[in-house]
Formats: sequence, C-alpha cells, structure tokens
Amino acid sequence: MHHNLLPGRCRNQCHGSHGVHGSIVWILALAMLMEVTMAQKPTATATMRVVKQSDLEIILTKTISAPRDRVFRALTEPAAVMQWMKVGHLQLVDCEIEPRVGGSLRYQYQRPSGKQIEVRGVFEKVDAPRELRYLESYDFSPLTIVVTTTLEDAGRSTELKQTLRYRTKDERDADFPNIESSSPTAYANLDRYLALGASTE
Repeated sequence: MHHNLLPGRCRNQCHGSHGVHGSIVWILALAMLMEVTMAQKPTATATMRVVKQSDLEIILTKTISAPRDRVFRALTEPAAVMQWMKVGHLQLVDCEIEPRVGGSLRYQYQRPSGKQIEVRGVFEKVDAPRELRYLESYDFSPLTIVVTTTLEDAGRSTELKQTLRYRTKDERDADFPNIESSSPTAYANLDRYLALGASTE
C-alpha cells in the first residue's frame, strides 16, 4: 500500500494512537472478537458497500474524497497509515510497508491488556497508483486472504474497490459480519485523514 515508492524496506517505528485496512479490517475485527449477527444481504454503511461475491469473495467499495495519488500514498506510507488506521481499542504500535512485488508489510497492534498481535503480508502486485495485491496472514490465526485494492481516478475523488478472496466459502461467510461492521469505520477514518490533509495544503 504506497505511492512514493522507495527502494528497499519502507519502515516506520512510530508509536502512537491506532487502529485497519483494508483488509487489515478483518484482523482488527477478529482480534476484538466482535460478536455480530450474520448479515443475509449486501449492505451499504456510511457510503461503503459490503457485498458477498461468488463463493469466496467479499467486495468493498467506497468513494474517497481525494485524488488517486493521495489515496495511494495514504494506503502505502507507514507514517500516513499510523495516522488514520484507528478502530476500536486496538493501538497500532508499529508499521512496516515495502511496496514492491515480493515486498512485505507488517502491522503490529496492542490490545488494552498489553497483548500484541501481528498482521503480515507479501505483495504480489504493485501498480502505483492503480492497484495493490498481497497475501495477508496473522500470527494468531491460520486464515489467509488475498487482498486486492484498486483505485479508479474520478478527478478530485477516487473510487476504491477492495476484494477479499478466501480459501473456502465457510471462511468467507464466517468473516463477513466482521468485515461488514468494521470496514465503514476504518475507511471513514481514511477519508477524514485525507480531507484534513487537503485543508492544510
């Protein structure tokens, strides 16, 4: 997730407030052990649409009120991610992103109890500022998800589409309530972060 691509490892050791992403959304929701009733239909919440597609996928779509280049940077620059990725009571305490094919990403979260959990990923495709694809995994679960994020230029705004592809239909169905409940908040934070940045430019 990134725009101003830097050679080698892109690391940020910031310690501060946090919270997801796009597909990171999944991990936050699961980590908090949210208990939500399984939805029976696609839903749209806070302008984000969350839809089951085929037997293996969940599709998230949202219009972001910022140009595509800025959205891409906000998704891929660790310092930016540390600012907007806030969900629930989890704190993002470390963030590493190496946005190139074969590069890695790592998000380390801390619960109020002090226990830490980690989200990891390996980039399979980076086409700045249009598309990112990575395989996401977790240190507390055997689940793996292929996360594909595409950004369509819409002038002063950007059409974000994120596809989460699971190994089985059961995994997808079990995770759907978590995605449906946590994604709108996460990406609303991204929208606010970008709007604030635009007001200071």
